Order: sequence, then structure tokens, then C-alpha cells
Amino acid sequence: MICEPWRLLYQHQQQQLPELSAQRQQVPFQGGDFDGFSTFDVPIFTEEFLDQNKAREAELRRLRKMNVAFEEQNAVLQRHTQSMSSARERLEQEVAREERRTLALQQQLRAVRQALTASFASLPVPGTGETPTLSTLDFYMAKLHGVIERDPLQHEKLIVRIKEILSRIASEHL
Repeated sequence: MICEPWRLLYQHQQQQLPELSAQRQQVPFQGGDFDGFSTFDVPIFTEEFLDQNKAREAELRRLRKMNVAFEEQNAVLQRHTQSMSSARERLEQEVAREERRTLALQQQLRAVRQALTASFASLPVPGTGETPTLSTLDFYMAKLHGVIERDPLQHEKLIVRIKEILSRIASEHL
């Protein structure tokens, strides 16, 4: 590990410390700076300094790992965001396509309802004399179906007439 060479250097300095102390006492302090550094020797290789340095290195490693983890999370989130964005765009296109299809089907339904109303206007429901309008077409068809279903033999001519009308509508509008 990086701290071991510093420990060895520190031990070497501690062995030479008595010699340096004797030399310092003989040389008076000059004061001032040399390129921004003090002329005093700073005991940076003390056990406390090395422990603090080791703790700082551990903290830096931990922070780097956290940073890498956050960058990975950001990358995953960016891919997810891009995926969601493209999915949203596809869904918007599909919704627009379905809206156009729905409009076409509504127009087609409106045309069929108008054709049925116009074609069955001359065919009143037996017993009531009711004829269809655009707003009553569903009720008219239900009543007509009910009359035929109750007694199909009695209404054979009506059934033939309905088949003729429906075949004419089919040939004209479809």
C-alpha cells in the first residue's frame, strides 16, 4: 500500500532527528519564504499524519466509488428515459393512427345509419306503423326484429322485403 513507504521514510527521519536538531540549534533562523514555502521543517511523516492521510485516501476511494455508482445510475436512467421517450412517441403515433381510424369508422357508421334510415323509411313496423329516423333507428330495428322473431311465418313478405333492402344497401354503399 502507499502508506508503507511513508512509514519507512518516517522511521528513517526519526533516526536522523537527533543529528538535525543539533544542526538546527547551530544555524540561526533566517525567516522569510522560499518560493512560497516556509523554511521550517514540517513533520509531515508523523504517525498521526500518516493515519490522517490514510483516512483521507480511504474517504477519497469511497467517494470515487460512490461517484462511479452515481454515474452508472445516471447512465441507466438516461437509457431508461430515452426508452420511455421513444415508447411515448410510438404510443402517440399509435393513438393518432387509432384516432384517424376511429373517425373513419364513425363516418362509415354515420353513412350506414343514413342509408338504413332512408331505405327503411318506406317500411313501417307492423302493428305500430313506426318508421325510422336517425335518432330512433336502433329502437326501430329492435322492434322490427322483435316482430319478425315472434312470428316469422306470418311476416314472410316483410322478411323478403328487408332482405331486398339490405342487399340494395350493400351493393350501393359497400
